Amino acid sequence: MKHGLVALANLALLVAGSTMRADDVTPSQTQAILVGSVTPSVRVVLISVFDGARNWASPTKATVPPGHYDLKVFCVFADLPPSKAIQGQKTIAVEAGHVYQILATRSENKKQCNLELSGGS
Repeated sequence: MKHGLVALANLALLVAGSTMRADDVTPSQTQAILVGSVTPSVRVVLISVFDGARNWASPTKATVPPGHYDLKVFCVFADLPPSKAIQGQKTIAVEAGHVYQILATRSENKKQCNLELSGGS
């Protein structure tokens, strides 16, 4: 339940106008940074990053140690009201010192949010 409340608060903040991009952050040598994409067509809001410590910097950014994680997000597509955000999930592996952009596309049936991890730079 706690994750659900955090996710709803994050979604509300994002809809209000948070716009963090991967090139706006600098990674540390001991952590990786996950940044949800914010484009004219979709915004990616972090719900949870399982299996590790996390530092929520904003609804679209988290800092995590290197490792494997189960990532869950809300995908807020521009042509849908925020209340119709679609959940997406993906197992990811990250390395310290890198920034990873979380990219989202809608499935052909428009009921799923497909995630890709870009970057690692």
